[in-house]
Amino acid sequence: MNYFSIWDVFFVPLLVILAWVIAIKIEHKHVNNSAYRYYHWGLLYKIAGALALCGIYIFYYGGGDTTGYFNSAMAMRNLFFQDTGTYLSILSNNLSPENLSVFNNSTGYPGYYSDPNSFTVVRFTSVVLLFTTGSFLQASILTAIITYSGIWKLYLMFNELYPKNEKYFAIAVLFIPSVAFWGSGILKDSYTMAATGWLVYAFYKIFFKRERPIFHLLAIVISGYVLISIKAYILFALVGGILVWMLFHFMSRLKSVFFRILILPLLAVMFFGLGQYIIFSLGSYVGSYYSSMDALLEKAIVTQDDLTRDYYGTNSFDIGELDPSLGSIFSKAPKAIIAGLYRPFIFEANNSVMFISGIENSFLFFLLLWVIFKVGFARTISIMFDRPVILFCMAYSVLFAFSVGLTTANFGALVRYKIPLLPFYVAALYIIYHIGMEKKQENLTDTSLE
Repeated sequence: MNYFSIWDVFFVPLLVILAWVIAIKIEHKHVNNSAYRYYHWGLLYKIAGALALCGIYIFYYGGGDTTGYFNSAMAMRNLFFQDTGTYLSILSNNLSPENLSVFNNSTGYPGYYSDPNSFTVVRFTSVVLLFTTGSFLQASILTAIITYSGIWKLYLMFNELYPKNEKYFAIAVLFIPSVAFWGSGILKDSYTMAATGWLVYAFYKIFFKRERPIFHLLAIVISGYVLISIKAYILFALVGGILVWMLFHFMSRLKSVFFRILILPLLAVMFFGLGQYIIFSLGSYVGSYYSSMDALLEKAIVTQDDLTRDYYGTNSFDIGELDPSLGSIFSKAPKAIIAGLYRPFIFEANNSVMFISGIENSFLFFLLLWVIFKVGFARTISIMFDRPVILFCMAYSVLFAFSVGLTTANFGALVRYKIPLLPFYVAALYIIYHIGMEKKQENLTDTSLE
């Protein structure tokens, strides 16, 4: 298929200019909020990430998931103009054999039809394509524009919690290269990254700010649907992190140290039970392997074993042999978490894309060391437990890194799968550094006054 059109010469620049003009108008509308000075830069960076993804997949890889999703979505778009009723039925996730039989040579045949998670991307992208001339580049740019809202909301939340740190949160949330690259084009990661940002922002607005509860509850429902339809494990990691956030938020409201110590085990057990109930209740709608702990462990073993097969070549790595027991799984936790956060290392890269990822991972590792060196290990831990939002970010990042590192023994997949944790992890490290430096300054001031 030809992924470039003569229409792109006109419509691609038009879309970029239109996005820039609207972004500037939005900035002017929020002129009193200094965080908005990064709005148009973040949007343009995300569009650039989408265009870079298109170029890499077409000219370097010669095709891949993003072109596969586009081709399938084009078949859906063609079906819309031939049989709107069947199109709407498939759009509502009715993936029946009868609906599949409607496709023909003139519409094209969709791939991923037997995989509901992947086909969700096809369904969403087919709607985007209705507002284009049927162009790969136009659809990629529109996807970037639409999904930008989620990452922007996450950025606003951090700025609301810790004002006047716009530049650092912009780096942490808006301008991480791999997040903009893998999370902007026609891929699962664009939709899941947007849904993650919206869900966390909406939760914060409902439970901590008490603002527009109906709107934000709707945002949680839609975001949860997107996540559970594409990558349910992201939602499960978020549930775990949010429960930690709520637990330590309630704990921080208790003034008595005695009552904190007394009630912590009770609350921990209660929230752990609630987390398991939510995860496995939701999991029953996703697939049989999410319906129980045993089924989940079996799925992890099968996935990890498949990704270490020879046909993945030198792009695979091995954290060791697993068996479907909690003891075996948790024994691999350190290796899995390190892999989820920091691999591939630079010396493990065997192509230019992996090398760039290796540079970014090295930056993340040295950022952690820098924060601990400047703030101190004990104070870093203390700050984390004093600020429930930091604990949430770290708990979510570690849970996510653990699940991804455990089941994704392939570097090509790993660099994509890990991007939902990166804004939270980097933002948390910056907040720790910021608070740590403030405390050091306060101590110096107190000392000078004595």
